[in-house]
Amino acid sequence: MDDAPAGVAVTASVEPSACTFWRQGEQSLFYAAADRHLECGVGTMTMGFEIPVERQDAAMGLVGMMVEMGYLDSAETAHLPAVQKAHQGILYGPLADFPVEPERRARDRVASPGHAPGRGE
Repeated sequence: MDDAPAGVAVTASVEPSACTFWRQGEQSLFYAAADRHLECGVGTMTMGFEIPVERQDAAMGLVGMMVEMGYLDSAETAHLPAVQKAHQGILYGPLADFPVEPERRARDRVASPGHAPGRGE
């Protein structure tokens, strides 16, 4: 999505991880622009946003640390999922509150039984 839908709050906060936005979205509806996601290199990549050149080393360092910690297998790093459709931000929140129809892929992932992004991560 390129802009917040009319009447939807736009977050001004910058969070340490994209997963933080998922958790906040369990409670309220809001839009977060691409630049709000930059503190988390992995989140920036998986959300499909371009990582600025000056942040690429930190993003790769985070991926390396996640491999060292056993959170990711080194073979997984070349296959991290990422949103492919061009967009400028993400709408977070309970699906029942969405003012627009969510894209099927995102809806299916969030609605899957037992799966809530950010939980257990």
